[in-house]
Amino acid sequence: MTIKKPIKYSLAPQTKFYDSMGSNWKPFLMFNHFPNIRSKYCNTDKDGLRFNNFNNASNISNSIFNEEKSESKKTAILLGGSYAFSEGSTSDANTISSYLTKKTNYNFLNLAGRGFSGYQEIIIFMSNLNKIKNIKKIVILSGLNDLLLSRYIKNYDETYGPIFGNNIFTEKMKETTGWKNKVFKFVFGKFFNPEKDWSKINSLNWKKEIFSKKIEKKNALSVDSKLENTFERNFMIWSTIAKGMNLNIDYVLQPSSIWQEKILSSEEEKIFNESDKMPDIQKIYESINLDKYVYLKEKLQNITKKYDINFIDSNEILKKKCFKDWMYVDKVHMNDTGYERVANELITNLSLTDK
Repeated sequence: MTIKKPIKYSLAPQTKFYDSMGSNWKPFLMFNHFPNIRSKYCNTDKDGLRFNNFNNASNISNSIFNEEKSESKKTAILLGGSYAFSEGSTSDANTISSYLTKKTNYNFLNLAGRGFSGYQEIIIFMSNLNKIKNIKKIVILSGLNDLLLSRYIKNYDETYGPIFGNNIFTEKMKETTGWKNKVFKFVFGKFFNPEKDWSKINSLNWKKEIFSKKIEKKNALSVDSKLENTFERNFMIWSTIAKGMNLNIDYVLQPSSIWQEKILSSEEEKIFNESDKMPDIQKIYESINLDKYVYLKEKLQNITKKYDINFIDSNEILKKKCFKDWMYVDKVHMNDTGYERVANELITNLSLTDK
């Protein structure tokens, strides 16, 4: 039987690589990219962070923090999820951080991570802070994952917020430990609720835990309220960092073809029509439709103003340009053309060439 090759892989072969990247467990951060990936499309350092312009021939350092940089330029950080990571680009040299480094007065370090929530963006920045000298600017190109996760992940900790892989992590943490408990579960587990948290059971409480009925927790907060609380916490942290380190932070709501209301190219029509027939992909797109974009934008505008963080919506900027050619490899990630255009707009709207 011949397996039909996805249209996306035929039109944009690099997307097959990104779809196969997977994720690597990291303490506190939960996950990041695998270290030392070597590919013509994407290369990572010893910590899984993406280079701006990997070149084996130049005997490049094993860390992006030691990558050769222009001494005359200031240091800036790019944060975000897979969009800021530039998933869909054909090489490290065609990423947003690489374009910004080549075209501005800043050396941009790419700390973006595929699947990151806003809180994970904070964690990866703080975890690598001791490796970065003289930071003058942080650009956070984000927003979509926080919106998506708040609706896509049904049960999560209200304080820390949802993450991709939330259910997998929760189920693993429920696994019993100790040989006695494992034997007990093996013998009697089939008689009890499959959702029983066996990690809580020990020799002192087993009767109570085994025979207790599951209590359904009622969510005290709505989905929107939980998301707003997450934003409040995240931007309070960023405001504290900005004041304490005396640097500028720009928050850019990332673009998507849905929010940009892009006039589709023939390539985009073919790719999108195919993805629209996939139920799992459709579920994701329903969580980030235009109505939810309007809500998200309003909340971000209000809270960034409250904490004195500069905010721009890249969708508004791109929409005014009326681009008709091929920019997206799916509804939320771009090709080289798209990423370079967005980088150019960031340069203009964030004044990245000013001395």
